[in-house]
Amino acid sequence: MRILPILSILYALFAMSMAEDASAEGKAVADSHLEKQQEVIDALDSDDDARAAKQEESPADNPVSVGSDVEVTNELDEEDVTGVEVLHADAEVLDEQNDQPAEAKAPIQKRVVGGVISPANFWKWQVSLQYRSGSRYFHTCGGVLVRRNWVLTAAHCVDRSRVYRVVAGEHDLNTQNCREQFVSVRRVHLHPGWRRNLAIGNDIALLHLSSSVTLNRYVTLATLPPTDQVLSHNYACVVSGWGRTSSGGSSSNVLRHALLRVVSYSMCRQPSWWGNTVNTNMVCAGGNGRQAGCQGDSGGPLNCHVGGRWVVHGITSFVSSRGCNILRKPTVFSRVSAHSSWIRSLIGA
Repeated sequence: MRILPILSILYALFAMSMAEDASAEGKAVADSHLEKQQEVIDALDSDDDARAAKQEESPADNPVSVGSDVEVTNELDEEDVTGVEVLHADAEVLDEQNDQPAEAKAPIQKRVVGGVISPANFWKWQVSLQYRSGSRYFHTCGGVLVRRNWVLTAAHCVDRSRVYRVVAGEHDLNTQNCREQFVSVRRVHLHPGWRRNLAIGNDIALLHLSSSVTLNRYVTLATLPPTDQVLSHNYACVVSGWGRTSSGGSSSNVLRHALLRVVSYSMCRQPSWWGNTVNTNMVCAGGNGRQAGCQGDSGGPLNCHVGGRWVVHGITSFVSSRGCNILRKPTVFSRVSAHSSWIRSLIGA
């Protein structure tokens, strides 16, 4: 495995998209976002002693099992793991005629914990995965566009009995501005090692789309890391998604992101962190008690600035069942570089 050096500051976070908008207004927006992002970086480096005193955990303090609403229709045995919560979200669907709860369940559109609103269409490879309920579609997870007709997401996000579509070029789930592209999912490919036991890992899936999206200034393909590439401890990355702002927090339909620093496997494996729930096919990031992924972020990317470009190193998988931003319980991602061979076997080199 190759270990990359630590990226100290992510001032390049918005340079890529804001270069496209050279107007004075665009520059003002860029400056504003850079200031907000620096606040996030400063917060990550602040002293967590007071928070640690309140939230110190032992290996026994990991109650609650993975949500029972996760359904996967492969033929593998299913086994729950205690102490983790997958990051899709469910909520009642309101009947369009009388605003009364309907029988179907649909996800709430919520957002990243401790983050900021992303500039529109900055994360150009991020897609919204939505499933159909009646005549409507609802956001349930994120996804990553890896080919014009292939999307990478989390295995726990999908149920082959449902009808899905992806929306590329999405920013605000409540507003259409002609940048969005809606494409139905033709087939779901679950990783052959996925067993819903999150300690085993392999929480990753590929969605084969019914047609190809058009690449443009709002929609591009993700860059994936080389096989077995692993980032060093404290490497600064960014999680993005439409997930909750906090455990049980208020909802938003606008894409957000938050800076998370990579936690080495040796540290994340410690009993006071995730213990034997994690393995080397995963990436831990965060755990400072402030920023985290949350319900609704599953399947979305962990974006890391490597070699002058953004590379998707992780697919959002789970957090502690005690809450999204629990100290020493970083957000856990499926490590993309551990699954390179399987990905290439389906989408090609």
